[in-house]
Amino acid sequence: MSAAAGDPGPDAGGGHRPDDLRRPARVGAAAASLLFLVVLVNWSWRLQPFRYTSDFYDVQARQLFDGHLSVPLDRIGLEAFRHGDQYHLYFGIFPTVLRMPLLLLTDRFDGRLTQPSMLLAWVVLLVAVRGLAWRTRLLVRGDVAACPVDRIDRVVACAAPVVVAAPTPVLFLASVTVVYHEAILWGLAASLLAFDRLLVVLDHPTRREILGFGAAALVAMTSRAAIGLAPCATAGALAVVALAHGRARPAVLRRTADAIAGPVGVGGVPRRAALALLAAAVLPLAAHIAVNEARFGTAMSPPYASQVWTDISPDRRAALEANDGSLFNVRYVPSTVLAYLRPDGAQLSRLFPYVGFDPPARVVGDVVFDTRDRTASLTALSPLLVALTAAGLVLLVRARRRRPQVLRLALPAAASAVACLGVLTIGFVAQRYEGDLLLPAALLALPATYVLLEACADLAARPRRLATAAAVLLVAWSCWANLSIALLYQRLYVPVHDADRRAFVDLQITMQRALPGSIVPDRADSPPDPAAPIGTTSLDVAPAGRFLVVGDCRALWWSDGTRWVELEPGADGARSLCRKLVDR
Repeated sequence: MSAAAGDPGPDAGGGHRPDDLRRPARVGAAAASLLFLVVLVNWSWRLQPFRYTSDFYDVQARQLFDGHLSVPLDRIGLEAFRHGDQYHLYFGIFPTVLRMPLLLLTDRFDGRLTQPSMLLAWVVLLVAVRGLAWRTRLLVRGDVAACPVDRIDRVVACAAPVVVAAPTPVLFLASVTVVYHEAILWGLAASLLAFDRLLVVLDHPTRREILGFGAAALVAMTSRAAIGLAPCATAGALAVVALAHGRARPAVLRRTADAIAGPVGVGGVPRRAALALLAAAVLPLAAHIAVNEARFGTAMSPPYASQVWTDISPDRRAALEANDGSLFNVRYVPSTVLAYLRPDGAQLSRLFPYVGFDPPARVVGDVVFDTRDRTASLTALSPLLVALTAAGLVLLVRARRRRPQVLRLALPAAASAVACLGVLTIGFVAQRYEGDLLLPAALLALPATYVLLEACADLAARPRRLATAAAVLLVAWSCWANLSIALLYQRLYVPVHDADRRAFVDLQITMQRALPGSIVPDRADSPPDPAAPIGTTSLDVAPAGRFLVVGDCRALWWSDGTRWVELEPGADGARSLCRKLVDR
C-alpha cells in the first residue's frame, strides 16, 4: 500500500513497537495485573475450590473423550438443555478444548481449572490491549518516521491496561470462578486480539497474519459467540469490499466499494488474500453453527424453552410467553441501557468498601424480564472510560475531514456496538453482561486518548495540571469502585463458604468502629424466614447491607437486598460477631 494522504504508511499496521515503550507498557501491565490478581486469587494462593458451574467444561471434556457431545443431567443441573433424550451445555467449546490436554493426564484438577483459564485469558487481554494501543497510535499519529515516539506514547503505553483493562467490568468477572465469567472473559480477550490482528492484516495481508486473525476469531466465536461475531463480521465485510473494489457491477456498487476501500485500507489487499480473509471470518462462524446444530438442531441461539431451568422458574416461563418463546426483544433496550449506563448506577455506603450495587433499575415500558439482578452501571464505576468512549465516537464522526486514517476503526467499532445488542435485548439484567460493553469501549477509547493527550499538551501549565489531576482521580475512583463491587460480590453475595462472609462482615464492622457514628441494626424478636423474599414479611424494609439482630444476640442476619441471610446461628459459641456489632 502506498503512503498516500490519509494512509499511515507501511509501518501503520504491523510496525514493531519501539524499545523505549516496553518499560512503560510493562509497568502498566504489572499495575493492572496486580489489581486483577487481588480479586482472582480470592485471598488464597491455592486453586479455588469447586462451586456450581466451575466444572462444566471439565464435564464436557470427559464426555468428548468418550465420544459424546451430550452431558449428564446430574452434573449440569439447571443449566442443561434437552434435545431429544439427551442433555447439552450451551456454552462455547473452546474452554473445553483448552482443558483437554491436562485432563487427559489427570483428574486431580477437575472443577478447579476455571481460575487458571481466566488468568490465561487475562494475559491474552493484556496482549490485545497493548497491540491495539500501538496500532491505534499509528492510525492517529502516523508512523514513527513522521512522528517520533514521545511522552504521549509512553503515557498511553502505561495507561492503556490500567484504564481499559483493569478498572472495568473485567474485575467483576474475576470475582468468582464460574463458567459464565470465564466465557465472557475469553470472548472479550480473543475478540480484542482478533481486531488487533485484523488491523495488521490490512497492511500486511500475509498468510501468517491472516491465520493469526482466524485463530483469535475462532477462540472468540467458540467462547462467546455474542461478541465473537463482531470481528468475524468485520473481517467478512472488509474481505467482500476488497474483492469488489474496482470489479463490482453495477457501477454504483463499484463506487461504493471504492469509497470504502480507501479510508478503511483494503484497496491494496490482493484477491487471494481477500479470499483467505473471508475464509478466516466464515470458518469460526461455521464452527459455532456446527456445534449448535449437533447440540440443539439450531444455528445460533439455544432453545430456551427446553432448558431445565424453564421448567422450574415461573419468571422464565412468563418472559418466554411474553416474547413469543424468545428471551430477546428490542423493547428491553431502554431498561437494560438504564441499568448498565445510568450515571447514578452505584451506591455509596458507610461500610467498607464504601461503594456498592444499586437496586435494580426500574423497568421502562411494559416488558417482562426473566431476571433483574443487582448491578452497578459502567458509567458510575468507570466514568473515564465512558468519557473516552464518547470522545472516540466524536472522533470517528469527524475523522473523514481531519484524520481519515482513523476510519479504519469505524467498522470494528460499529460491529462491536451491534454485538452488544445481545445483552441489551435479552430479558436478563446481570453485572457480568457489562463485560460485552467493554469491546466497543476499548476500540473507541484508545484513539480518543491520543487525541486528548495531544490537545492537553497544547494547554497552558495550570489547565494541563488540572486535567491531569482530574484524570488521575477518575482512574483512582474506577480502580476502587470496580474493586469494591468485585469484593462485595465475591465475599458477601456468593462466597464459597459462609465463613468467608462472616470474615468480611467482621472486617466491615472493625473498620466502621474506627469511624464516628455507629451501625444501627434492625431488631426483631424472632428470626425472619430465609425463604421469603424481602418485601413479603414484616421485615420488608432492608436495603442491601442491613443487619438484623434477633433478641439479645440470639442470631445475626444480613440482607443482600432480596433476602435475609443468617450470619451467625443461635448457638452460644457463635455470637461474637453480633456482640461486636451492638457493643461500642
